[in-house]
Amino acid sequence: MDYGVTLPCTGPLAVAEAIDAVATRAEAVGFTSLWVTDHVAIPLRSASRYPYNADGRYPWDPAIPYLDAFTVLTWAAASTRRVRLGTSVLVLPMRHPLAVAKTVATLDHLSGGQEIAGSNPVAPAIWKP
Repeated sequence: MDYGVTLPCTGPLAVAEAIDAVATRAEAVGFTSLWVTDHVAIPLRSASRYPYNADGRYPWDPAIPYLDAFTVLTWAAASTRRVRLGTSVLVLPMRHPLAVAKTVATLDHLSGGQEIAGSNPVAPAIWKP
């Protein structure tokens, strides 16, 4: 059975040292994948009800760090060799798909094939160019 870990890409642990520590320790103890969440921008306020929270409020504070998913994965790739790297959710409509494809292909190339694209942590569908 494969197990993955979510990297600290938001909040007070969203720092280089914590990402390195989690990534290298997870790989060392046998986890098979590292995951990040993704948001391009966190709104200061929203008139719309947030559908995934019982009180309807947006759950993230826009004042806390929320790092770029692909930059965090690239950082983790620099200190790991075997563990797979992926986004648990990618908000593709906020990005140009060609730029995402280039970023994913570059990360996969530089990491020696560690990138997982087009998948989720529950049922991975591994894509290889």
